[in-house]
Amino acid sequence: MYSQVLKGAAYTDVARELEAHAGEELAHAIRIAKQIDYLGGMPGVTPKPVKTSNDPVEMLRADLENERETVGRYRERIRQAEAMGEFALSETLRAIIVQEQEHEIDLAAALDIDVPLPKEPSERKTGENK
Repeated sequence: MYSQVLKGAAYTDVARELEAHAGEELAHAIRIAKQIDYLGGMPGVTPKPVKTSNDPVEMLRADLENERETVGRYRERIRQAEAMGEFALSETLRAIIVQEQEHEIDLAAALDIDVPLPKEPSERKTGENK
């Protein structure tokens, strides 16, 4: 969604990059759905609400925060998969997290900030930022 609503010459390249991210996110969802199906489960299909804004910087910050949360969740799922001995799932998730971290780097670069450190699970729950 962000790739289509970012306006202005300053954001043309960023919007194009976000559009590429969207395609990669779809590919991630398909890969994960295949793994869930293989394991006998049913993939969930409830999307997370998308924060919108008319301010491009606020939108990019929201997208960066989404990527940070996503990377954290993938780290947790990798640990869980390995603890269960599901190494193929773990490898699938590892390939995905590489792209997710690239998305995080791209967004941080667009905002001209350093890539933030991952939040600890307790901070995600309380919403604290350090």
